[in-house]
Amino acid sequence: MKSLRQSVVRSLLVVGACTLALALSNMPAHAETDFGVRAGAYADQDDPFLGAEALFNMGTQKQWFGNPNVEHAFDDSGDTTTASFDFHYDFPSGHRYTVWAGGGPTVIFRDRNQPGN
Repeated sequence: MKSLRQSVVRSLLVVGACTLALALSNMPAHAETDFGVRAGAYADQDDPFLGAEALFNMGTQKQWFGNPNVEHAFDDSGDTTTASFDFHYDFPSGHRYTVWAGGGPTVIFRDRNQPGN
């Protein structure tokens, strides 16, 4: 059973991630923000997940991008929510495909319904 504190912290995290995405998307570079939906399964747990992401330019060269996202995995023994504050760099290639590298911090909330999980 979730405590009120866990619910408040999770809600504040989601609101904070959305606020950060909106604030960074209004940078002077006139960045356009793209929003997306992500879904799949985590390889190590076979749990399906559903999430949302934002993608916005963080500079004038269109090579640095912010990519915050939130995902929620559904599991019989308890749910997991992650909030990632990712960024990446697109390497110039001259092709229609882009090579990129990036990363960022992730906060993981686990709500396990059974003792010992």
